[in-house]
Amino acid sequence: MNAPAPIPLRAGPIRLLFDHGMLCSVYYGTVEVVRRIYMALRDQHWNTIPYSIDNLSVERSNASFSLSFDARHDAAGIVFFWHGAFEGTAEGVVTVTMHGEAKSTFLRNRIGWCVLHPLTLCKGLHCTLEKYVGSTEKARFPGNVISPHPTFVGLRGMSYPVESEVNCSLRFMGDIFETEDQRNWTDASFKTYSTPHSLPIPVEVTAGKRLDQQVTISLVGAAKTTKAKPAAPVIDFKNSFIGDTRPPRLGLGCSLQKPLQRDVTEKLSASGLSHLRFDVNPHRNDLDAELSRVASVCGRIGCEAEVALHLTAGFQKELADFTATLRVCDVPLCRLLVLRIDGTVPPPEMIDTAHRRLAGLIGEASITLATGRSFVEINRALPLNGFYGALCFPATPQVHTFDDRAVMENLEGLWECISFARTVANRKPIVVSPLTLRPRKDPARPQKNGGADPRQQELFGAAWLTGVLCVCIQSELHSLTCFSDVAGPEGIISDDGTEQFPLFHVLSSGITDAASVSACMTAGEGPAVAAVKAHTVSGYVLLLSNMTGTTTALTLTGLPGNGSIARLDASTVLRARLETSFWEKTRQPLVPATPGGEYAVALQPYGVTRIELPS
Repeated sequence: MNAPAPIPLRAGPIRLLFDHGMLCSVYYGTVEVVRRIYMALRDQHWNTIPYSIDNLSVERSNASFSLSFDARHDAAGIVFFWHGAFEGTAEGVVTVTMHGEAKSTFLRNRIGWCVLHPLTLCKGLHCTLEKYVGSTEKARFPGNVISPHPTFVGLRGMSYPVESEVNCSLRFMGDIFETEDQRNWTDASFKTYSTPHSLPIPVEVTAGKRLDQQVTISLVGAAKTTKAKPAAPVIDFKNSFIGDTRPPRLGLGCSLQKPLQRDVTEKLSASGLSHLRFDVNPHRNDLDAELSRVASVCGRIGCEAEVALHLTAGFQKELADFTATLRVCDVPLCRLLVLRIDGTVPPPEMIDTAHRRLAGLIGEASITLATGRSFVEINRALPLNGFYGALCFPATPQVHTFDDRAVMENLEGLWECISFARTVANRKPIVVSPLTLRPRKDPARPQKNGGADPRQQELFGAAWLTGVLCVCIQSELHSLTCFSDVAGPEGIISDDGTEQFPLFHVLSSGITDAASVSACMTAGEGPAVAAVKAHTVSGYVLLLSNMTGTTTALTLTGLPGNGSIARLDASTVLRARLETSFWEKTRQPLVPATPGGEYAVALQPYGVTRIELPS
């Protein structure tokens, strides 16, 4: 069943949306002042407990609104009810109130409102903080340096400028709030939340416990009611793409636990991918068998191996055994990721030992310091010591928020994280491995949710992956390993190899073997269109994805001549699942409508369009 469409609301000069119990896209004119306000219940393992809503009542006009609903969290032994009451006035004041009650006894790490502040407005912005103890102080949101720890603590309120003579003021009631930099987890926001990290967790919540919280947003100053004028997206083939670069090395995760079907290996061989990632645990007794299988799979597909080596406290012996086995196994190793078994940052002696042991077997630039968790692990371990040739961290857009809009919005956070990582690594190559749509299952933390996301097999996954490639090109990422496996729910092809998911065609669109690439995203209220331009031996390939769930009318200008166009959308997705050469078999002539090379294309919801053009 499709989720209900967001409800547009108005509070005087403020525009916003109500979407399944949260407020999002809070705009004053063309400025997003707050990204979203949502209620989060996190259990003792930091799993987010979902909720359902009922009894929704909405009253709205052109200048104000009032709505209420009942929400119920009921999973993993946690039962919590809350009544939400949201109100917006013609004077530009928005109030969100939550009255909650626990219906079971459980352990929690957090319950309460979370407020997301957008990077576009707030990055490096000066603000005024009202502290819980009653004082006020001047402060500043983090800029290019991602803060590894909470930046503002002990909050009752804050305000920051939106434009000349207009400030956004926020008030928090019912708990002590603080603010953190969510770029540490590749989110595109700063977050103000309740329950400070300095307090012990988890906390027992007993049945019958009541909780009341409120957040108020108001515009202070000479705010005026304005009408939104979203511009139709335009991409100029000659001027929108800035800075040609080499494409990142693209690979896939590959499980050693299941055999690859022949149809899978044949499709991977034709995809142009540079490498496969294999996770190896040298403390086990099957190292010979694992590396032999790595060599076999790479030989069948014709690619190199990225080996993630998970080391324990006995890393001296483990590295000696790995080196000895590598000398007799014909593994085409392009990169070694040195990780601790618990996913945290390896100590200097661990990576120095890897460098010493493997000298002469692989290039120094291939020895990579890696974490198996989020970038925040690296950020909190700075400065990095010991020898390493590259720096690696995994990424996912769904650490804190999970809806379609949030996943697309967090592409900006991925760019921020890659750019800052290059700074702390002293300009050494940055590797993202693996990138997954949903967090992976972590063997070190089996209670933490993770695994397959059904959207990976849908058009949404293809549109998102195109946006990811756009970000990786713009940030000049060295290497990207996608997903946890090549086949199955966490891969790009069905387990038996008979079908390929839509995102398979993004990876096989011609970007991987291009001489140079460039990318751009159209501006507007949230990412609308992601575009990648690849210069190939025969001309250009232009890959366009609609990052929204509504049809987008895009104008292309400056096209160098006639070409061909192929569309991957709701009308063709079934054929795409069965046709490996989908782009070639569905392309049609593209003729610009004007002598100046202008062409209008309607991009269907989460659709991906591929255009071939002459040089």
